[in-house]
Amino acid sequence: MGRRGHAFEKNVNILKRELADVLAEARDPRLGFFTLMDVRVSPDMYYADVFISVVNEEEEAETIEVLQAHRGYFRSELAKRLNTKRTPELRFEIDTLVQHTQHMDELFDKLEVEAPRPTDEEE
Repeated sequence: MGRRGHAFEKNVNILKRELADVLAEARDPRLGFFTLMDVRVSPDMYYADVFISVVNEEEEAETIEVLQAHRGYFRSELAKRLNTKRTPELRFEIDTLVQHTQHMDELFDKLEVEAPRPTDEEE
């Protein structure tokens, strides 16, 4: 990794840590209980896709809506904490990786139940 790549990764790691702190301080009662799963920052630092997981699936839509509504505030708080030329615009999304993984586990479990067992003659 080149010098520029190392500096970018360092800035992204700092951004993730600071964003986690800023989000932990959010005090909107409409927010469901959520976890910051990942942050993917564009190479030009203009955008950051923020992936969250919400404990109660029924609260996902409202939680995303509230986070989106407050993203300007979150960005300004980040700007105060970061020593970077630019603070990315935040875009909040539900992290579907956990749900996808659970679905795959269910499919594999189902395959194990339905798979025929070899008989002594087949071995």
